[in-house]
Amino acid sequence: MGDKGPGVAVAFNIAKGPATLTSLSPVPSAKGGWALIIAEGSIIDSKHDAMEGPNGMFRFDSGSVEISYQSWCLAGATHHAALLPGLRGRELEAATTALGIEFRKV
Repeated sequence: MGDKGPGVAVAFNIAKGPATLTSLSPVPSAKGGWALIIAEGSIIDSKHDAMEGPNGMFRFDSGSVEISYQSWCLAGATHHAALLPGLRGRELEAATTALGIEFRKV
């Protein structure tokens, strides 16, 4: 509940369909000291309705979950990621060029 009263939570459905998972991570060896790690894929389902928060099951386009998730972690992705609707790799790569940081696609 917190020291000052209840916190705030959101609950909404995540639409099925194409999606891009993103993680902006500090990586000292990366260009500009940061890497934007992305994975394109799709939201295929939601299985945790009792969680009362946004959640979705993400399927990587790059291959099996075992290999793709290992690649995601090894690329430097953090625990908390952002999910964008649609396949946004080109736009995100252009953004990393403009920002002078590293782009890593899983």
